[in-house]
Amino acid sequence: MQTIRYGLVGTGMMGVEHLHNLAITPGAVVTAIADPVPESLARARGALGDRAHDVAAFDTAAALAASGLVDAVVVASPNHTHRDVLPPLFDAGLHILCEKPVATTIDDARWIVARAAAARGVFWTAMEYRYMPPAAAFIADIHAGRVGRSACARSTAPMAGMCGAGELRAMRSLMPRALSPDIGYRSHRSNNE
Repeated sequence: MQTIRYGLVGTGMMGVEHLHNLAITPGAVVTAIADPVPESLARARGALGDRAHDVAAFDTAAALAASGLVDAVVVASPNHTHRDVLPPLFDAGLHILCEKPVATTIDDARWIVARAAAARGVFWTAMEYRYMPPAAAFIADIHAGRVGRSACARSTAPMAGMCGAGELRAMRSLMPRALSPDIGYRSHRSNNE
């Protein structure tokens, strides 16, 4: 199996979520993190646990990109910063997963689309949950009829209070509890199934 070295730009709540996801992705290894806020870097190191000593930390995306330590980067910095952190990542030819929304202005979105179209690496927008190994297995189980019809999902994750009910269902309904200790799912069969 090929190993892909990942960097993470933005080590806040979503960044730490990506660290957890990358930890269970076959072939993925986190080699670098970047954030201008030392407290965020410290929380990310805590989330990395025993792996933290093998991960370089930087205060800018440019320093991370110049390090040569990564093949791909997840951009999970605040939405309004995406336009500013992407240029050195594009220039380094890295593969980029950018959290949504990709941009907060039309001009920034157009710039990102143009740069992504000309990029040497792959650029994609974060919809990562559906591809994470536990979620992919759960989706396969649903399609195979092994877990019944999904009727509802409940999450006590900190993120839950930040989303509308529809968005929360869309983001979390397929997340098995193996991914995070505070996420669970229930499958229900109606009486007429």
